[in-house]
Amino acid sequence: MELAARLPQHLKFKGREQKVLLKQLLWPDLGSEFVHRRKNGFQMPLRQWFAGNLGRLVTERLADPYGPLADFCNTPAVAAVARRFIQGQQDLSEDLWRLLVLSEWVVQMHSGGRP
Repeated sequence: MELAARLPQHLKFKGREQKVLLKQLLWPDLGSEFVHRRKNGFQMPLRQWFAGNLGRLVTERLADPYGPLADFCNTPAVAAVARRFIQGQQDLSEDLWRLLVLSEWVVQMHSGGRP
């Protein structure tokens, strides 16, 4: 990152094009079609993750009235959201993911930044 920050602007930008140097480095191996393609998002397989081990965290962390989010969220409401998802009534995987990330942040902040 420090090296990239020190690079002259003309190596990073050309008009509105960004990452000029990176594209020049990748072009010989990956070709123009790859280097100049549009951004493509990544969809996380949240439903599958929650069907596995991550689902246990939903009940352990989010539905626990004494869990990390107890001071910030209505835990019975969060537990109801988790229940609707687990019972297959509604795909709330994105909401549950956000709540899990928030709970992890709270845990790390209370432990001085250590997981």
